[in-house]
Amino acid sequence: MSRDVFDYDSTKGLSSADGQTVVAIAADPTSKALFVATYVWNGSAWVPSTGGGGGGGAVTQGTVPWIVQATQVITPLAPATASVTNVDSVVVASNASRKGLIVINLGLVNVNFGCGATSILNGGITLIPNGTWVMDTFTFTTSAIHAICPGAATLAIQEYN
Repeated sequence: MSRDVFDYDSTKGLSSADGQTVVAIAADPTSKALFVATYVWNGSAWVPSTGGGGGGGAVTQGTVPWIVQATQVITPLAPATASVTNVDSVVVASNASRKGLIVINLGLVNVNFGCGATSILNGGITLIPNGTWVMDTFTFTTSAIHAICPGAATLAIQEYN
């Protein structure tokens, strides 16, 4: 990993106003360490910050690695399918150990989901035919997933613990 994570070029948008602060971040994919450096414009050059102000002390480039989990070890459960009709049903049971979920609508109609609640037609999360829902930060839940559709559809489901 290069320790030269910050190369300021005044032609690329940052003004050189005294006291302006920038933060440079680099990640080392081998150690999964995150290096953070804070720089301040001193009137003639960008120099490592000495801290102060609302952000607390500065982290000098590369001296204090913050170890972050760049990847999370997850275990796939057995692939599954679920049938969806025009009556609400649980298609994925609640799972306190859930780390991820992928659902693909194999049907020819939209499927609507309720996360931890009864699903309703044309409400909640809507998955179009051949659409894929990857549970992300904004939709993550360990609650049961309910589904409903106008007619019939099949879902392909891959859950991870």
